[in-house]
Amino acid sequence: MDRGTMNRTGQIELRGVRVHNLKGVTVAFPLNRWTTVTGVSGSGKSSLVIDTLFTEARRRYGQSLGARAAELLRGLQKPDADAIGPLPPAVVLNQVSPPLPYWVTVAALVELIDPLCALFAHQGRFHCPECGRSLRPYTSDDVVDWLSGLPPGLRVVIAFPVWPWRCGLSSGDEAGARRRTAGGEAATDEPPGSWSEALSRAAAAGFRRWFAVTAGPRPGAVGAAAECARGVYLDGPRVLREWADAAGVAVAEWLAVVDRFKTPVRERRLRLAEAVETAYRYGGGRCAVLVRLADGAQAAPLHGSADTVFDQVLGVDGDRWGLWYAALGLHCPRCRVDFQKPAAEDLRPCRYRGLRAGAGDAALPETVRSAGPCPSCGGTGIAGGRVDRERLSALGESAHCSRCLGSGSNDVALGVRLGNGHGEDTPASRSIAEVLCLTVTEAEAWLETLRDESDRVGGVVRRAALNAVRARLRLLSDLGLGYLPLRRPVCSLGMSERRRAELVALLANGLVQALYVLDEPTYGIHPRERGVVVRALRALTGRPATVVVVDHAWECIEAADRVIELGPGAGREGGRVVSVEDRLPGGRDESDRVDSTIADDPRSRPSGSAAGGATDRPSARSTVGRSGDSEGRVPVVEPSPPRLRICEASARNLRGCSVCVPLLGLSVVTGSGGAGKTALLCDTIAAALTHGADDGAERRCRVPTTGEERVAPAGGRVVLEVPEPHGRSFEGVVMIESQRPKGAVRSCVASYLKFYDHIRRLMAETADAVELGLSARSFSFNAPAGRCERCHGLGTVTVDMRFLGELAVTCPECNGRRFAEEILQVHYRGRSIAEILQLTVADAFTFFRGQRRIQQPLQVVRDVGLGYLTLGQSLATLSGGEIQRIKLARELLAAARGRRLILVDLPSGGLHDDDVRRVLDCLRTMTSVGHAVIVADHHPLVLDAADWIVELGPGGGSDGGTVVYCGPKSDWIPVTE
Repeated sequence: MDRGTMNRTGQIELRGVRVHNLKGVTVAFPLNRWTTVTGVSGSGKSSLVIDTLFTEARRRYGQSLGARAAELLRGLQKPDADAIGPLPPAVVLNQVSPPLPYWVTVAALVELIDPLCALFAHQGRFHCPECGRSLRPYTSDDVVDWLSGLPPGLRVVIAFPVWPWRCGLSSGDEAGARRRTAGGEAATDEPPGSWSEALSRAAAAGFRRWFAVTAGPRPGAVGAAAECARGVYLDGPRVLREWADAAGVAVAEWLAVVDRFKTPVRERRLRLAEAVETAYRYGGGRCAVLVRLADGAQAAPLHGSADTVFDQVLGVDGDRWGLWYAALGLHCPRCRVDFQKPAAEDLRPCRYRGLRAGAGDAALPETVRSAGPCPSCGGTGIAGGRVDRERLSALGESAHCSRCLGSGSNDVALGVRLGNGHGEDTPASRSIAEVLCLTVTEAEAWLETLRDESDRVGGVVRRAALNAVRARLRLLSDLGLGYLPLRRPVCSLGMSERRRAELVALLANGLVQALYVLDEPTYGIHPRERGVVVRALRALTGRPATVVVVDHAWECIEAADRVIELGPGAGREGGRVVSVEDRLPGGRDESDRVDSTIADDPRSRPSGSAAGGATDRPSARSTVGRSGDSEGRVPVVEPSPPRLRICEASARNLRGCSVCVPLLGLSVVTGSGGAGKTALLCDTIAAALTHGADDGAERRCRVPTTGEERVAPAGGRVVLEVPEPHGRSFEGVVMIESQRPKGAVRSCVASYLKFYDHIRRLMAETADAVELGLSARSFSFNAPAGRCERCHGLGTVTVDMRFLGELAVTCPECNGRRFAEEILQVHYRGRSIAEILQLTVADAFTFFRGQRRIQQPLQVVRDVGLGYLTLGQSLATLSGGEIQRIKLARELLAAARGRRLILVDLPSGGLHDDDVRRVLDCLRTMTSVGHAVIVADHHPLVLDAADWIVELGPGGGSDGGTVVYCGPKSDWIPVTE
C-alpha cells in the first residue's frame, strides 16, 4: 500500500498487532483527524500508539535516509503485526520528560532562541559596549546620499584617519586601534611602525593636507580653535610633531584630506563617491567627513560628532567644524575600537550553545568556554557556584549574573540592540539578554513596538524570524504561561507549566501532513486549563495533520473525532479493543472494528470508560474552593497537634504564605496551574525538611526534632510540632515525585523493590548453577560476571544518529536477554533468568509460590495497580504515574520501619480513575498505620478523599501565590460552575 492508497482510504490501518499484551488488535486512525486512545493503565494504549504506530513510523523514516542509516537501524525491530499501512513522518510527546540541566530555559525549550538571534542579527543595531554609541556600517553610497541632503553653502572635506599619535609618547609606544569580536578582544590591527612612518606613507601617496583631531576639547568647545590652529605646516611629519609640541596639544588622530566640496553636491556625486572610496581604501575601511557648520546649523550624524577639529590651511579661526566617521565595518571613533558585528550564532547566548536534552550540569558545553563567554560568570549565566534546583529556587531571579543578565555572553555579543527607532537608545531598545529577562506577556508587547522593515535587504529572513518569535510567544500566552520569564530554568517549573511549555515546542514546529503522537498531553494540567490545550491540538488538524492522543481526560475524549478504548483490564486482562466511537460526520458503522464479545459484556467496561461513563469527567463543581467571609477575609484554620507549621513561604510566586497542616490523615494542597502548589510542597516543605539529602527525584532524611525550626532555601520556615501524648515522633521524610530515580536505566522493577537479590540466590542454589560454579553475583545484569558484555546487561545498545539524536536498538549479541549464554543454561522451575525477568508481576506471584520474601513485594505492586509490569522492565521506560506508584509500593514495604512524613507531588498524574482510586487506597493504608501524607493535586477524587485542604490561588503566576483556603475538607465549599 503506497501513500496514494493511504490518501484514498483516508486512514492509517494497523492489523493484527501483537506487541506486548495486545491480542491481534486491528484499528484505524483517520488522516488529518484527532483520535484519542483511552483505557485503564496497562490496557495496551502505549503499546499500540507508541511501541507500534510511532516506532514503525520512525523506523521507516530512518530507512528513507539512505543505506548508512538503514544499517544503523538494523537492530530496531519491526513491531509484531500482520500489516501496518503507509505512515506519514511522526513526532512524539512522551509522558515523562527527561531531566534537563539548569541552563535550559523556557525560551530554549520552545525553540525561541534561534529565531530571536536571527531577528537581532538582521534588524538589530550594534552599540559600542564601552560608550554605548550606536554604530552601523556605511557604504560609499550611504555617505553620498547623506551629504546630498545637506543644506547649500557648507564646506565639506573628505579625509581618512592616519595611525594615531599622542604627544609625549615615544615613537615605539603608540597604541593602535583595537579590534573586538564576539569571541573576545584580539590584537591590534594597525600596521607596524611609528606614527611618522604612517604619515610619511600618506604624504608619499600625494596627501599633503592635514587635520589634527585633538584629545582635549569636546564638541562645542569652539573657543580653543584660534589658539590651537596656529603653526601647522605641510612640509612633513617632523614639522607636524613640532607644531603639536609648540601648541601643547594632545593630538588624538591625524586626518589626511582626500578632497574638498561645497554643498550642494548632487551634480558631483561621481567625484564624491570616488573620494569616499579612496578614503576607505587608504583609511583601512574608515572615512572621516568634516563639515564647517554655520552658526546654529545642525546636521544628522553618521557615527555622531567627534572631538573639535583644527586645520591651518583649510580652516578659519573661529570656524565651527563638525566631524563624523563612516566605516565599512563597525568603528567607534570615541573609543577607537573596531568591532565585528556578531552573526546570528554569535548572538546565541553562551548559556544555550550546544544544548543536548538530558545533559547533566556538571560541565558546560565546549562552545560555551570558547566563543566569548561573560567574564564574570564564565558563560554559565549564574552568579558563581554549582547550581541545582534547590539553589535556583532559593535565589530566584537573583541567581542570574548581573553583568550578562543570565545569558552568559560577553559585552560585544550583547551590544546588538533592537527596538523602536531602528535600534537606537530608546526605552524600547533592548539587547537579546534583556528580552530574555521579560515575561512572555511583556515580550509580546515589546515585539509589537518593532518597526516593519521587511522591505529592506534581508527582509524575507527578518519577516520569517519575526513570525516565528510571535507564533511561539502567542502559543505560550494562549496556554496560560504569559507570566513566565523567558529565562526561567525548566527544572524549576511545576509539572503543569513544563507540560504546557513542551506542547508549545511541539505545536510551533509548523509541520504539515505529519503524524503527531501525544502521550498524556494533559498530564498534570488543571481541568480548568485543559480547554486551551484541547483547542491547540484541534488546530493541528487544520494544518492539516493527524493527531493521535493517549489520555484519560474527558476533554480529550469529547474533542476527538474517533475514540478507541482498550481493555477491559490491565496486563493479560487487557490488550483488546473494547469500543470504537466514530464521531466523524457520516462516519462508517463502528461494529466492524469492535470485538462484540467484549463490547456486549457489561463486565468488560471499567468504570469511567469512554463508552460507559466519563473518564475524569468534570463534575458540576470546580476544584477551586470558595472561602472567606463577606469582607473577603481568608480563614486559615490551625489544626490540633501533631501538625506541620509553614511560616512566610516565599518560593517562586508565593507571597509570604503561612499555613498549618495536620500530621494525621491525608492533606491536599490544591489550586490551578501556576498557583504555587509545587513551590509550597517541593521548594518549601520538602526543601526545608530534606535539605542536604537530595537523592535525585527521591529525597529522604530524618525529620527535625519537635519544635525545631528549619529554614527553606527559597524562603520560609517549617516547624514540626508533635507533643508527647501523640506517641513516637516521625523518623523520616520522603519526597515522591514523577521524576525517575538516579540510575533508572540500570534499575528494574525487581531490583528497585529489593527482591531481585532473593531471585538471584534461588538461581544460584539450583543444581545447574552449582555444577557450573555460578554464584548469585553471576545472575546480576549489573556485574561483569554473567552479563552480556556487548550491551553491559541493558539488552539494548545505543546508536548515535547524529542529527536525529540517539536511538536504542536491541543488542545483536544477546538479542535483548541481557546475559551471557552460559548463564541462560541455568533454569529455576523450568525458566532461565531472562525468562523470569520477562514475567509480569501477576504471573510472577504465582510462579514464586512459597517464596514469601518475593511474593510480599509482588502483592504490594499488584495493590497499586502495576501487576502488568514485567520484573525486568527498566524504570527508564515507565510513565510518570507508574514511577510514582512504584515508589509508593517501596514505601508501603518500608512501612514497618517507623512513622514517616510522605510528600507526593501529583499522585493522580496520567492515571485512569480506577488507578486513582487504587492509589488513594494505598495512601489511606499508610495513614491508617500512622504515616502522615501531604500531596499536591487537583483531581476531584483526591479532593474528595482529603481530610485537610490547603488551596492556593486564585489564579496562576502573578495571580496566584496566596492562601485561598486552609482548613478541614468538611468546611471547604466548592464553587459551582
